Amino acid sequence: MPSHNKWLKENDVWRKPFSVEITAWTAMGINVSKWNEFIHPTDDYHFHMWAPDISIQFLHNNCHNLVLPKLYLMNKQELKENYGIDANSAHSAKRGNDYHFGKWDTTHKVWESRWGWDYDTPSSIPKVKDSYKGTLIEQFLNHDIGQGPLKTFDLGEY
Repeated sequence: MPSHNKWLKENDVWRKPFSVEITAWTAMGINVSKWNEFIHPTDDYHFHMWAPDISIQFLHNNCHNLVLPKLYLMNKQELKENYGIDANSAHSAKRGNDYHFGKWDTTHKVWESRWGWDYDTPSSIPKVKDSYKGTLIEQFLNHDIGQGPLKTFDLGEY
């Protein structure tokens, strides 16, 4: 655990593996059995939004997405510049670099069509909240994050 993170040191409830709505796409592990059972991939996402889509599909099927707080990974985006690719994919896509990163607007429209809300405007979720009844998505929508994670997991030493 980083010693400079005072907040984390004082809030040990976040030190156990915990459930999260959407995982970071830069590094994720996927349970292949659960993927085969629940995930419906689409070619509609070129680059952005594929990981959030998978995260939401898992939640929609009541499968938790986990954060492993003791696992540290690094994404050195600036290495892309060595190969003539912009370091920040989102900014580059917004500027029109669809070759490397897909069409930003199209990808976000696909998201809204699939899930019923604007990814960049989470306040648009309440209009479709009823479609998530009985799912982990509903539980997250009703959860007060100030009280800690929705659920923690004891995985022993990992």
